[in-house]
Amino acid sequence: MRRLIASMPRRSLVTLLLLATAALLPADTRPSAWTPPLHWAAARGYAAIVERLLHNGADLEQRDLIGRTALHRGARHPEVVQLLLRSGADVSATDAFDNTALHLGVRYQPVVEMLLDAGADVNVRNHVERSPLDYAIRNGESRYNLAIIERLIAAGAR
Repeated sequence: MRRLIASMPRRSLVTLLLLATAALLPADTRPSAWTPPLHWAAARGYAAIVERLLHNGADLEQRDLIGRTALHRGARHPEVVQLLLRSGADVSATDAFDNTALHLGVRYQPVVEMLLDAGADVNVRNHVERSPLDYAIRNGESRYNLAIIERLIAAGAR
């Protein structure tokens, strides 16, 4: 066993250890004062850990200190977004700044597609009156930017 572990790539070993830990932890354990494990794993794109935590009963709608759910935190990672949506995450949830996951994930075309397919409101505005379309227009460095803007407009964005 020692040789097997020693021969594993570091990333695989870390993933294995994280999965083992996720399988043992109660879903509501917090590794720090304010970050639920589901948020932590979602933000880092650790889909296998997200899946294990959900299996263990993690609360999809639990909020962090700024009101974000795991869907907000995972909005950059398509595989995580897919898992959370499939598990019933609220696509309309807003954080303390009135951002939805669509506001936060608007740079990532697969995420935009999934959130829109799940019923995300393309015209919701945050605390500074910006919509997801406003952020898509401002974030011009994405190679998918034009396609995202077109998709938001096709979905009714104004």
